[in-house]
Order: sequence, then C-alpha cells, then structure tokens
Amino acid sequence: MPALVLFGRRWLCAGDDLVIPALQLSIFHLTWTVVLSVWLGEARSVIDCPEKRYYEATVSSLLGTCAISTILEPVIAYISSRGAMFETRKRSGLTHVVYADLCMSALRVVATIYGTITLYKHSNECLKYPSGSSFSLVSSYEAALWCMWIMIGSLAAFSLLAFNFFPNYKDPEVWKKQFVYISYWFCCISGTRDEVDGAFRRLGEFVGDLLGHTDLTVSDVLVIFYLGRMRQRMFLHDDIVVKGDDDEDSTQMNDAESGRFVLKAKSSRRLERIGSRASLDIDNEGLVEQSSVQEAAYYMKYAFAAYGWMLYVWAKPGTGLVKLCCSGLIPNMLRAKHGLPINFRKSPYLNRQAIMLVSELEPPDILFVRLEGENKDVLPYFIGLDHKERKLIISIRGSMSFDDVVRDLKYDPVDVDDWICAYDTPPDLEEMHRDDTGFTGHRGIVEAAQATMKDIKSTGVLRKHLLDPDAPHREYGVVVCGHSLGAGCAFFVSLHLRSVFPNLRCFAFSPPGGLVSIDLASSCKDWCISTVCGKEVIPRLTLGTLERLRDDLVLLGMSSKMSKIQILISMMTRYMWSDPDLFYSEENLPGEQQEWLHAYEESIHAPSNVRNILKRARSFAPPGKIMYFKPTGKVRKHRRLRGKLSREYVCTWSNPASLIDKGIIVSGRMMKDHMPDYSYALLQKLGGLSLRKRKSVYIPDEVASSVIEDAQTSH
Repeated sequence: MPALVLFGRRWLCAGDDLVIPALQLSIFHLTWTVVLSVWLGEARSVIDCPEKRYYEATVSSLLGTCAISTILEPVIAYISSRGAMFETRKRSGLTHVVYADLCMSALRVVATIYGTITLYKHSNECLKYPSGSSFSLVSSYEAALWCMWIMIGSLAAFSLLAFNFFPNYKDPEVWKKQFVYISYWFCCISGTRDEVDGAFRRLGEFVGDLLGHTDLTVSDVLVIFYLGRMRQRMFLHDDIVVKGDDDEDSTQMNDAESGRFVLKAKSSRRLERIGSRASLDIDNEGLVEQSSVQEAAYYMKYAFAAYGWMLYVWAKPGTGLVKLCCSGLIPNMLRAKHGLPINFRKSPYLNRQAIMLVSELEPPDILFVRLEGENKDVLPYFIGLDHKERKLIISIRGSMSFDDVVRDLKYDPVDVDDWICAYDTPPDLEEMHRDDTGFTGHRGIVEAAQATMKDIKSTGVLRKHLLDPDAPHREYGVVVCGHSLGAGCAFFVSLHLRSVFPNLRCFAFSPPGGLVSIDLASSCKDWCISTVCGKEVIPRLTLGTLERLRDDLVLLGMSSKMSKIQILISMMTRYMWSDPDLFYSEENLPGEQQEWLHAYEESIHAPSNVRNILKRARSFAPPGKIMYFKPTGKVRKHRRLRGKLSREYVCTWSNPASLIDKGIIVSGRMMKDHMPDYSYALLQKLGGLSLRKRKSVYIPDEVASSVIEDAQTSH
C-alpha cells in the first residue's frame, strides 16, 4: 500500500508485496552465481578452442547479472518489509532498487538469448573433453539456460498478472470500462450486447463509488480483512465453547485455547467502535416455538428442491447422480422416440426428478416447473400441491448462474408501491401507504420478481387450481418460499399476491439483507419468516453495513503498526497479538497515516450523484420476523486427533433492525453458513428437538452427504 508505481503506471501489487518474491529470486540467483563460478573455474582446464570464448562470454554475463541481483534483491526485500501498509515513506527508495534489478533482468534476457544461439550455432565438442572432474560443463551450461528461460517466463507471467489495465482508481469512467471488460468473461449472461454493457456500466459506477476512495491492492484487502477478523474477535464476548468427546459439560476455555485474540488495553476512541458491534447476540425476543421451527423445516425442503439436480448431487456426491439417473433419466431415455431427450444446461428430467426426491411430492402434484433460461429474467421455480398441509407451494431458486450474480449486484433502490398495489393494498399496509412513505426495494430482485410473477400468471396454474369457481383446491392456502436470491424474489411475489390470497405465508430462507425498506420489512412479520444461520453474510449484507465494514477495515489498515510480512507470519503461526501491539492509538497515529485518513474522509464525504441515488438503499433490511440460529458452542470428537467438528445452535426470534445494526461478521463461515444444504440440515435437526426435549442441537460441519436421507426419514 499504495500500489507500486513503475514506468508511470500503477500496478496490481504493492511495494510491501515484494518481500517473499525478492527473497525467492535472491536464492535462485545466489545458487546460479555459485554454479556459474564453478563452471568458469572448470572451463580453464579444458583445451582451448575457437568456440570456447562464446560459451565463456555467456556464462560470464549470466554470472555478473546474477551476482548483482543477489545483492539487490535482499535490499528490495528489506525495504519492502519496512513500515506498515500506509507507512509508504519508509519504502521511498524501493523503486530505484527495483529499476536496477530490472536492468539486470534485461541484461540476463540478452545473455540468455545469446547463449541459446551459441549453443545451437557453435560446437561444444571441446567442452566435452574430460578434465578430471565429475562436473559436466555442457550439461550445466544447458541447465543454466533452461533455468534462465523458466525464470524469464515466470517473471513475464508475473508482470502480465500484475499489470494494471485500469490504473486510475478514482475515475468513475475507468470503473465503467473495467466492468464492461469483465462482462466479456461472463459468456453465459443473457441479453443483447448493448443490454449487458449497460448493466455492467451501471455496476461499475456503483462499485467505483463504493471502493474508489483509497489506493488498495488485492493483498491489502486480504490483510485488512484479517485485521478486521482479529478485531471483531476481540469484542466477541460470547465465546464459542469447544468440548472434547470426553467432556460432560461445556467448560469455559482460556483465550489461547478458544482462538480469541486478547484485548489487553483499552482502545482509543477512534478504534473503539470498530468491531464492538460484531456480536452473535442480536436482540433476543425469546426462543422460537417448536411448532414454528418444525414448520420452517418442513417448507425448507421445497426451497432446497428448487435448486434442482446440481445441488442434489452436491449434497449427495457419492450416490446422488446415480439415484437421479436410475430413477428418472434412464427410464425417460428409454421411452424417448427421437434420440437423446436431454439438455444438460436445463436438464428437465434430472431437475424434475430431483424436485420429486427432495420435496417428496408425487409426479401429478408437481404442477409446473420453470427451468433456467427458458424465459428472460425469470428465476427458475416450481409449483406443487402439498395435500398433507393443504397448501399450494411456489418455490423459487436462489443464485446459481452469472445472470443471478448480475441481479444480486444491481442493488440500487427502486419504488415498489405500484407493485404492492397492483391489485389492492393489503390491509396491514394501507395506513403506511396512505402516509406515502415510499417503499423501495433491491432493483435486481424486484425486476426478477416482476418477471417471475408475470410468468406464474401466464401458466394459469393459480387460476386453475385456486381462483376459478370450479377450482379443485379453492380451500388450499398458498406458501411462497425460496433461499437466498430466491428468498428475496419470494418475498416480492408474496407482496404482490397477498391482496388475492390474504392468508398467504412466505418463508424467506437466508434472504438478502439489502432487500427492502426497513419499515416495509418490519410490517410483514405476521406472515413472513426469514431465517438467518450463524455468521452468514448475505442476510447481513446491505449497502449500509458494507460501507460500515469498508470504513472500519480501511481505518484498521491505516492504524496498523505492523508490516504486511509480519501479519502474514502471524497468520501462518497463529500468534496472538494484543491490541496495542497491532494498532496505533488515535493520539499516536503517525503523520503519514493521518494524511491518508484525511484524504479518505474527504473522498467519501465529497458530493456524489451515485451516492444520492443509493441513499435509500442504506436502510434496507431482510423482511419479516427473523428466526435466528445462534451458534453457542462446538464439540470435536477425538479432540487430540483433530476429529470432526460439530457446532451447537439455539433458535431465537429477532427483528431486521437488530440484525442489520450488528453488521457483517468477518469469519471463515461467512458463506459456509449460507449454503442451503447446511441450513436444510440445521432446520431438520432443530425441528426434531421435541423428541429429545432439548433446546439446542449439534450440527457437523460435513452434513451434505446425509442431509437428504435425514430429512426424508424424519417425515
């Protein structure tokens, strides 16, 4: 930090990233300095011949450049290791030494080319005469050339990877061009080229406004995320207790055993707020009733089924594909009259069979299945009849394609008042609508919900089975469910349908946090339940929490005392630092870091049209009443042998405002806890607690292979 500037261009690596590469190059060049010195010594005993001088010239050139690089590269490593990330003045002489080493590299390229030409143009017979030594001049010469070419190729590849095609991080137009360039790598995105370019330009504009305030490289981001994780652990007051299989009760561990970093001294006011909100304790509104947990677990199987055959195989890597093929694909192939009736992108037979296996619905009860890519902007979904609960189920799939990623990233707010009131305003929203509060939602998900709702209407399933005077299931209720992106879409579809089906229920499993205005989200608690598992990031991810995390991490990076290499070593050794060892206090923050901080604050507070557009998105939240699966402990079988780890959870009620207020928890389980197979297994386990009269349950980290069998045997 900041990015290394060479030849007048910002590169994708920072000046303090060169410690390890420089040391590796130094060892390489030292080795060949020794080998080439021995070569020249041995060459003196060889009979003189006209060609000998060409080989000696090559070796002498390589020896000289390697020897000089052996001196320069430790200097590069030393300068690169000086100072923390933002203490760039301590590394001010780095570029001069890098330029000198690049000159040596250029001379080595010339010498290697000359040596290669010499090898194929001039005879080396005189070098083959025995000299009384086991050292082979010809073999070592060829090995030196091969190694030099490999090193030249490696440096060329590194230079290409580190080359920054878009060096001006402050220019909004550069961010737009960068995202348009990225769009060409997403070959499966639907829409015309102009539509894709327009969408990615808008994304580039938003992301540039979020990240274009300070000079950060990839390694800087990784390091400050690690610092953020350490900082949050300092404030996590509820320890995750670890037990061995021989422990009877949960016993409190000391800080070293539990993996927590120790806060030994009071932090400065400026740093005190960072990480202090990070907690697994959100507002507890009481334990969830067992009937509610069982109801959520029951409908989670439909949200899981909507993912189709790919997630089914992911959850059952050993037997999933075999079971699908034997029970659905092969019989359909045998019945086909015209060749192989399968499209592996849509896989209608595999998807339908997976839906039946997971949802436990009979084939006639699956009324409609919409596959990916059949209609533009429509999320995959299926409609089924649950005769046991007398419900019509609409289950919408979550993110599994590049199109879904683009939808997720279109997080600017869009008005949803007209969408809610397409029929009539639901009774519980009438007063709020009269006050003209201006409900808004996540643009990408609202657009997907509108397209999906239009497609659902076009199928005629709702009218045929529920609305027509002679409909066979008029007395059935409606349940709309989904996971992740599908949960957000399910919520907006439910908003649209509630005036027609006032008893409609919505189950949003791990919905996006930046989904809808918080007043609208809170008003839906009577008919919408959202689940949040442990430390998962998606329900906590809003523009507001993301900006807060960005500001906290940048401030941590600017307040860091340690160099990047020291932090890397502590990561590898798991060494525990105290707060004063890691960070400067507000009063002792060096002048250069204060300058960086002042420039950053000026940038984020500068007037911005994009920021005005996104203003309402900062107050978004997940919808309804929050069913929170709080991790309270973990147990490892055969602890001394590093056996499998299981985690303990309890289920409590909470609210959207409390969840968003705690912000994003930086953890290795940010995405693991979000995976649908893990949520599915957790709900199935919690749903069966009444049989054991317990309030918590342990879930193994590796649950995917058995989740479906466990779920099916529990019903």
